Formats: sequence, C-alpha cells, structure tokens
Amino acid sequence: MYQPPRKGFLSYFFPFFLILLFIVGGFSLLNTFINNGTFEQAQKLQVKAETEGVEIVLNAKNNTKTKAPVDKMYGIYNGELLQTNTTGSAKLFLASPSYIYTFPQSSLQLNKTVVDMDSSYQNIDITMKRGKIYAKIDRILNRKSRIVLRYENIEITTKKADILFQPGLIQVLSGKAEVTAVQKNQQSITVGVGQQVKFNIKNAKVFEEITALPNEIYQSADVLLAQGKQATEESDAPVDTTTTPPTTETTIVTSDTTKEIILDIESGAEITKEPFILTGTVPAGTKTVEVNNYTLSKFKEGDTTFTYRASRDWKNLSSGENTFTIQANGEETVTTSLDITFTPEEKTEEVIKETEEKIITADKIDKPETKTAAIIKTILAVTEPTENTNISSDPVTIRGTAPANTAKIIIGDYTLRTFKENDLYWKYTASQKYDNLTAGEKNTYIITAFDSAGTEISSINFSFTSTAKTVETE
Repeated sequence: MYQPPRKGFLSYFFPFFLILLFIVGGFSLLNTFINNGTFEQAQKLQVKAETEGVEIVLNAKNNTKTKAPVDKMYGIYNGELLQTNTTGSAKLFLASPSYIYTFPQSSLQLNKTVVDMDSSYQNIDITMKRGKIYAKIDRILNRKSRIVLRYENIEITTKKADILFQPGLIQVLSGKAEVTAVQKNQQSITVGVGQQVKFNIKNAKVFEEITALPNEIYQSADVLLAQGKQATEESDAPVDTTTTPPTTETTIVTSDTTKEIILDIESGAEITKEPFILTGTVPAGTKTVEVNNYTLSKFKEGDTTFTYRASRDWKNLSSGENTFTIQANGEETVTTSLDITFTPEEKTEEVIKETEEKIITADKIDKPETKTAAIIKTILAVTEPTENTNISSDPVTIRGTAPANTAKIIIGDYTLRTFKENDLYWKYTASQKYDNLTAGEKNTYIITAFDSAGTEISSINFSFTSTAKTVETE
C-alpha cells in the first residue's frame, strides 16, 4: 500500500512563517511611508486656556461643546473649534516653540493637524472664523512642512514669522509671510518683517499697498500679552478730581533668560525692499545695543528687543552683500553677525494727499541720518471692540485710529488725556465707576477728531450693549 511521505517540522509551520513575514514587511512599508511624509495620520493639538471663557466646540451642527480648564492642557482634534468669549484667551501649541495665541471674542477651527516630533514634520491648516490671533511660527526644519492660516478666502503661509492677524489686517512683526487671495485670480503678495497690509475680500483688488508697522506695536498690550509678557498701561479714564491720581509707569516683565542675540531674520537672506528693518532679542540686563558701531538711541536699559533700520539714503545699506555686526552690552558683551544680499526693486512715484499721510521722521527711529522712513495712512475708526456686540466686562477699553494731523480727540464731552498731537492711535476706558457706561443698555459714544486750529476733521458714532452687572455707586 502506498504510504505518503511524512511532513517535516518546517512543512507544518511554513504558512505561519509566510504570515509573519507579511506582517513584518507591511509594518516596514508603512513606516517608510510615514518617514517619507507620504502617509499622514491626524493628531490632536494641545490647548491651554489662560483665562476663563474658553470653549472647545466638538460638534458645530448640534453645538456640542466643553469648557477648557484654565492653565491645563486640553486636546483639540480636526474639525473642532476653539473659541473665546469677551474675557477668554488661550494658546494653541504647535511643534515647539510655535504657537497661536487666541484673543478674546475669537474663534479658530482645526482643518488638518499632523505633527511628527522626530522628523520635525508639521502639516497644519487652521481657519480663523472671527476675532484676532497672534501666530508665532518658528523652527520649521522639515522642508516638507506646511502651516496655513486662513480667513474666508485669505490664505497665509510661512516658515518663520510672528504675525498679528485679524479680519482686514495682517501685521508681520518678524520673518515674512506669503499671503494669497484664493478665488480672486490668485492675487498674492509677500509681507516682510516690519510691514503690514490691509485687505478687503469684497474688492476686485483685495490687497492695499504694503505699509510700515507703527513703532509702538512691538510694545503694545496685545503683543506683550501674546508673547507671555505683561505691561501696565496708562489709563485714559476720566480723572477723579477729588483725589490726586497716582503716577503710572509702564513696566514690562519677561522671563527671557537667553544669553545670546536672537535675530528675526536668518543670515543669507535676500531682500528687495528698503528701509531694511532688522529686529531681534537681546539678553536680559542689556544696557546698550550697537549695530556696526552705531549705538541705538531708542533702545533703553531693561528692553529685551531692538529695531534697526538701514537704507541706501542713510548710507548704511548698499546693493549686493551687506554684513551687520550686532553687539549687546551689559554685564557681559554678546555679539553676532548677519549677512544679507540686497537687490533693490524699482520704485514708482506715488501721489498721496497730505491729509491722509503720516511721515515718521528721523527723531522717532534709529538711523544715523534724518530721512523719511515710512508712510502710514489712517482714518478715524474704532478697531476694538466690535461694534453693536454684547460686552459683559466692566471696564471696557475702546481702541482706535486717528487721521494724520489730529491734535485732540473728544469722546462725548471728554478730551482724551493720553492722546498727543499727530498720534495715530487712541484709547478710551468706559466704566460704571466713571459714569460713562450704563449696564444693561446700549451705550453710544460720539468720537470726534480736531486739528490744532480746533477744526473738526472727522466724527463717528460707536455703540455696544453692556451686559455687565449693575454696580451701585455712591
């Protein structure tokens, strides 16, 4: 009788070896896809609420949301919204040290979130629904990374920048950003360090001319708050004449302990616009800052950031290669250098009405010679809070812009004390204790700008409804 040959040991386990080999090979291939950036897995980002009034909207359709705990990390996933009320503020952390600071009355939606710490790969897409944000994007080392900020049909991409972003205005404090109006013939511009651009998505030409940032923005309350610093501001509330008001001083508190100079532009960069604005951070305790042996007059002991401007007109910038040596003098002397290539672009003449412009002259900026540095156009307007909204806080700080050649601003019958002639920005505080805010009602303010001759330049009305608790006053 025929006897089939006996199977060896390996014959029984050979199918299992094939299965094991398939599994190992599959994981190896999957790992290759991940490392090459061709396979992406959605992840969550971490949010830290810095104050009360921060919510995560889990499902916008049925308005399912949860309250984010203060000073604790909370995960947020793709499709979810981060929103703040009138007092809320939060930080959305990207790959360190990048983050997005969300101001009160703002909302963000996560469209795409992929972060691989090992390969420094980031693919993040975020839409600002309303309000205002401060984005600090830094150290994107993987060239395949992509970070996109959106507002309606406006798209901002950057590899390294500090950006203050709100509807109608993009301000770049460091680095540079590419801004595109999608579905508008792909209009695109580059906004560099120290520049800002206004936009209107309803216009055929979406973007206005790029202008210089106001000098005071680097020490503004919004920027200091977003950077984790604090400042006490001079109040523009009406003065109680029965007592002597205390003297207020601006104090900036920072935890910066760096022992090196950190520049906001990388060596080897190519620039085309002038003046070239060089900004950076110096160690705490720095007393003076020198750039190419020129001591910055606007830098004061205790400051941690500096600004230097260069132009061919001021004889501190030339076509081609330029080297800047920066020296911070304190208990220790720290130096660094920057190499850039300057290729000037052709300029076209522009006629600007005198009543619409503000020229920043040499006594207000750091440069060796007296020259015109930038032109900024402003009108009488309220920039915050949003008009005709409900506001529960008390006091309420109203901020705005003023036309050039404004000598004073009167709100109601009160003249702003802190506004100086030719200032471009103003601030007013409304509160029940100052008797210029009524809780539970709509409050309307008549804001009027006058020139030095006392002639009215412009006047506007601004309203909001106060939902604050009524305070009994004596």
